Amino acid sequence: MSTFLIALFLSSALGVMLSLAFILIRLFSPKGSVKPGLIALPVMLLLCAGSLFFAYRVVPEERAQALSEATAEEEAAGELTDGTEAVGEEERGQADGSETETVPEGDAVQVTAPESGNTTTLLSPEQFPEEDSPWEDLQVHYIDVGQGDATLILCGGESMLIDAGSWDKIDGLRTYLKNKGVSTLKYVIGTHPDPEHMGSLDVILKEFECKTLILPEVSSDAATYKEVLQAAKDRGYPITNPVVADKYKLGDAEFTILAPRNSYSSLDDYSVVFRLTHGDNSFLFTGDAQAVSEGEMIWSEMKLGATVLKVANHGDRNSTTEEFLKKVNPAFAVISCGKDNLYGHPSREVLKALQERNVQTFRTDEQGTIVAISDGREVTFDKYSGGSWNAGVKPEKPTVAARPSYVLNGGTKEFHASGCTEIDSIGADNKIFSETAREELIKQGFKACEVCAP
Repeated sequence: MSTFLIALFLSSALGVMLSLAFILIRLFSPKGSVKPGLIALPVMLLLCAGSLFFAYRVVPEERAQALSEATAEEEAAGELTDGTEAVGEEERGQADGSETETVPEGDAVQVTAPESGNTTTLLSPEQFPEEDSPWEDLQVHYIDVGQGDATLILCGGESMLIDAGSWDKIDGLRTYLKNKGVSTLKYVIGTHPDPEHMGSLDVILKEFECKTLILPEVSSDAATYKEVLQAAKDRGYPITNPVVADKYKLGDAEFTILAPRNSYSSLDDYSVVFRLTHGDNSFLFTGDAQAVSEGEMIWSEMKLGATVLKVANHGDRNSTTEEFLKKVNPAFAVISCGKDNLYGHPSREVLKALQERNVQTFRTDEQGTIVAISDGREVTFDKYSGGSWNAGVKPEKPTVAARPSYVLNGGTKEFHASGCTEIDSIGADNKIFSETAREELIKQGFKACEVCAP
């Protein structure tokens, strides 16, 4: 409207000037001369009409064109700011006189304004920084040691080992630890004296620095267990017995002892059970604890809930009761067992209970070593999905013609001659028929029956 006012002002000024000129001519002209009004009046009207035409037609057209150009410039600037592609990748930085470097899609772009010289960095959506987690990552490695247990936990530059598999797995276990950069173990936990849990633990104690050794307060005649005690003595490692409710720190994580709580008839129930927490996540490690120990934990006032459950006793049906599973209520479960093992692990009963509760279950017999990673908020696994729901198959009792060399007692770790009178007292769950050589059975931690002396 400013141009219109100027035009209107000029036309009015011209009109006033012509009127003054007309009056002066009228006053000083002699009578009878040509009347100036006849000339001045048309001229004044023409000038006024021209000014009005300029104000109402020409000025609006110029203003509309200027407004259109300004809008186009603003839209171009807005597209660049929004990160949309106003020009091709090779022309980026040349629009509106700005200067940028040509960069791959998704990278940050620096835009320099031509007039002010100010530089702004534009980030693609994926480059906006996420909120940092206040916790360091925790790694739990469920190492595949066949029919046995061995779990490595890493957090904040510290490490701990739970069990060490059978004696014949030491080479693979040693290599795995060294590949992960482990030379010192802040904690070593032998859950209980079974050979498939402590078989290689004596070598670990000899070859790795151990700051705290935790073993249950129980005696056993198993050769592998005696070797562990001797190795601890040779290295000068004091043995720490687990005390319920004791807490231990590992980096940003912390674990609390939950069991054993009593004296038991089965070595499995002496298993060291503990719950490890890391931010919002928790992991429950159960050794070979059976229904008796699980029942004691259920009735305790201590927390059992866990994000990830290490299934007890390789998935044996005498462990992981429905009541215990309900109390733990895990989102994930891991079963450590060997392929085609003699015990038929994991059992159909345990797999069914896990499946009915929609627990995503991983298995070392099918998937090898399994790694879980916690960032304090979520737990992720290195496997795309869990294992199958197919139960292990326990070898059937052979016919008389194919009678095995020995009958094993999985509970007492004894082996018997096929005609031994002690066989009838072995429970069905612990009775194993085997053709394994005598020397091999002894290496695996079994001892000969004193009655039949096979």
